[in-house]
Amino acid sequence: MMSIAYYLRVHKTEGESARKLLIRHSFINTNLLIERNETFIYFPLIKLPSDNEMDIINSTVQDFSIGKKAFQVKHEGPKNLVDALEGILQPYELASLPHSYDVVGDIAILDIPSSLSQHVQIIGEALLKSHKHIKTVLDKKEVIKDLYRLGRYEVIAGENRTETIHREHGCRFVVDVTKAFFSPRLSTEHNRVASLVNPNEVVLDMFCGIGPFSILIASKVISSVYAIDVNPNAIEYLKKNIKLNKLRGTLVSYVGDAREVVIKNNLVGIADRVIMNHPVAANKFIDVACKALKKEGGVLHFYDFLKTEELEEPLEKKIIKKIMKYSRQVEKIFAKKIVRQIAPHTYQVVIDLKIK
Repeated sequence: MMSIAYYLRVHKTEGESARKLLIRHSFINTNLLIERNETFIYFPLIKLPSDNEMDIINSTVQDFSIGKKAFQVKHEGPKNLVDALEGILQPYELASLPHSYDVVGDIAILDIPSSLSQHVQIIGEALLKSHKHIKTVLDKKEVIKDLYRLGRYEVIAGENRTETIHREHGCRFVVDVTKAFFSPRLSTEHNRVASLVNPNEVVLDMFCGIGPFSILIASKVISSVYAIDVNPNAIEYLKKNIKLNKLRGTLVSYVGDAREVVIKNNLVGIADRVIMNHPVAANKFIDVACKALKKEGGVLHFYDFLKTEELEEPLEKKIIKKIMKYSRQVEKIFAKKIVRQIAPHTYQVVIDLKIK
């Protein structure tokens, strides 16, 4: 398929400097393929350059011409960033592009390496144009590291917003990714745990975020769910999500530190199941989970981060030892599995334990 567009024609000896200039000022039409012959390179342009834009080009490129011609349209439909930016970025730059990214609702979240920082806008635009359902592209500027599990993001393309509605297993979740933690990579785990809950169970979600575990459970099963998060924004979004979804069970939310909430709100000894999806903090709250479980026991879903060399170590033995300190025993380990990879050689894992 061909499309008529304005072009910038330069001698091949000036191709690299012209390419960098056009990328820097977002002049290239990324939907069309760059063309070459033995002498010249033809760069497809978004539009006819204005007088000011012509001055910018003149400042860098010594010999060029502007005209109109037919260019081949890049293949339509979903494609990866390498395909979208081939011919625009250098091969070594293409090799540094992220191979995957998160999509929350209609927002794509990239983690662009610092070596490509000068190209973030054109990378974002390429992703936006190649995926019609994406309306906003964010670049992750800081890793998740604080108590609220929040990162810092910058809008690099599309609509200037960070709030969206994400759909997962028949439920809808409104979230602002800069205000509350949410990971679409946990979708399978959310559904796995929710599928294990029996009718009339009491579930305590100790680090609930915007409610992906809690709401999915309450939508699937007639149950009583108590959801806690220290981040007030997360609980505000949880309340919105309760209204967005049709729940079969009841769901009560609390803002605050799980240790304090469990004691102050009489949640001791009430739970058949406790979810501890905060891999950084869960280890410090095992005693609280033991208190929250019913006297006769229940199920504990414990999450942690492990390096590759730690995967074969008996993590469960460490947990069992801690549980025994609080007058509880592990009757059975149902599962130990990798949930997702979060970084090179680092994984989020879950252990399901039957506590008595």
